[in-house]
Amino acid sequence: MKRKTLAHEFLDIERECGFEVDQSCYKTIDDLLEKASERINIEDDPRNILSSIGGFLKEEDFRIKNNGLLSDSLQTKIIDCKLSVLYYSIAERLGLGDKLSLVLAPKHVFVRWNDGENTFNWDATINAEVSDEEYKSRCNIHEQSVIKDVYLRSLTRELSKAIAYDTCGCVKYGKGDLDGAIACHEKAIRLNPMHVRSYCYKGFSEGKKGNYESAFAHLAIAMRLDPNYARPYYYSGRLQVRLKDYQRAIVNLDKAIELNPDHPSPYYYRGQAKTMIRDSEAMKDFEMYKKLRK
Repeated sequence: MKRKTLAHEFLDIERECGFEVDQSCYKTIDDLLEKASERINIEDDPRNILSSIGGFLKEEDFRIKNNGLLSDSLQTKIIDCKLSVLYYSIAERLGLGDKLSLVLAPKHVFVRWNDGENTFNWDATINAEVSDEEYKSRCNIHEQSVIKDVYLRSLTRELSKAIAYDTCGCVKYGKGDLDGAIACHEKAIRLNPMHVRSYCYKGFSEGKKGNYESAFAHLAIAMRLDPNYARPYYYSGRLQVRLKDYQRAIVNLDKAIELNPDHPSPYYYRGQAKTMIRDSEAMKDFEMYKKLRK
């Protein structure tokens, strides 16, 4: 029996987290790996190898669009940046797994090739090379987040599994399963203590359950790990509005809006907080909320 690739293990994690993963998803991976083994020339230049993997996956009709679980993507052929997991898994089957790693950026994952002589990033969503400096600019990465190894570090295979647990947690959160979301994010954090999004979503899930001390502690960690991440400031502000701590709520919502002025919800909650302290600017926030919601 051939060794499981990372893609197989992502499916195993989705099953572990309680999602129904049809056996056909495993077969789809096996078929992809078999075809790729026949088509990809491992003696080629490294950039040509990765370009060939991308071309192969495009021929297999994978389309790039925001999506959640890998199992859903394998059935619909609609996939997001987790296409990188398929790149990595094909490389594993080709015997090149030690040369490739997954790398995190805010709301994004890509692969990095390092064979001792050549080191470069490859973005699966565009099938092209992208430098660290380009990612820093495109993704608004704070320098402290690089120094702390939150983003742009090459992940080990084990650390990479945190991405699967984090995705499961976000999907469960979206379905209203707060306990399930918390459990998945806890597993992601145990694997990768720098996984900032899991701190954020675990924190807000705890807050929605009324566990405010844990909520604010996790949200504060997310803020420290990524000072440019708007969502933990937004979630903190929402919880503080609920707790009637309006002045602190406004401070956090100000920061969320500064970092992401196109997100409508922080304006709504800031408007609520300002209304409660009789701030005449409240209506402007509600108007901005309505404008951005259109």
